[in-house]
Amino acid sequence: MKLSLVILAAVTTLAACGPATFTRTRTEYAPMSAGEFRQEKDGVIVELRPGTQLPPNFFANVPRCDQLGRVIVDRNGQPYMDQVSLARPSQIWQEMAITNHTDHVLRMNGVAIRLFDPSGGQFEALTRDDMAALLYNERPCFSTQQAGAVFRSVKIFDRNIEVVPGTTSTFWVPFLPAAKNMTGVWKFSVYEVPSKVDSTGRPTKTTQFHMRLVAKEITETLHRDGPGAQPRVISTTETSPVVAPEPPPVTKQSTPAAAPSPAKKKTAPKTTTQPVQ
Repeated sequence: MKLSLVILAAVTTLAACGPATFTRTRTEYAPMSAGEFRQEKDGVIVELRPGTQLPPNFFANVPRCDQLGRVIVDRNGQPYMDQVSLARPSQIWQEMAITNHTDHVLRMNGVAIRLFDPSGGQFEALTRDDMAALLYNERPCFSTQQAGAVFRSVKIFDRNIEVVPGTTSTFWVPFLPAAKNMTGVWKFSVYEVPSKVDSTGRPTKTTQFHMRLVAKEITETLHRDGPGAQPRVISTTETSPVVAPEPPPVTKQSTPAAAPSPAKKKTAPKTTTQPVQ
């Protein structure tokens, strides 16, 4: 299972009219161990859904604008169209599913989701409001609001999600890491999932889920013979991080009690009887 986190590949090209050689770099992710992407604890199942691309509702075709927010039209007065994406190139998106096998409603109002990069950096999940602000700051145009109407169909993690018993809720979790193509071990963590509640619905027990991914960099060198020709891969280089194996579990062994030392035989003190003078 590869490429669980959805990212955009970086491409470096030497543009030319004739033959050209260029490189294409991507980051591949794989679970650190079998079963890493699906974990069950206390009647709650958390899954990370693999994916290599974003679904169609992440994209919207809207009129193009200039830097001042004015619509750009052709000679007939018809607007040029742009395809706008909800996801930004610097972000990481992960699809996640939670299945509830408990006897109570799982309310996500106290749940925290974090992404840890290989250097130990910690990143909170972005909200829908965060996504809208980033999009409007990048594209201050009235047609961005039209795109926002399309993006409302994308289910993004928020604290109002409730999962009733016997059902599964699936949603996307976006992050804005410092460097999304960093190789090494990433960790996706879900905290404070209420696995048990009292009669008033207040959590009496919570659980955590930690899922690790190993990211490696793949660089392909391609060659194109000329305009219109299909590029062909001539070499591939894989940069894999050195991942230290997990230490074996420490088994505490009881030390057998030492045998008691044999008791020393007490010897009565030696007395000497002197003759009575």
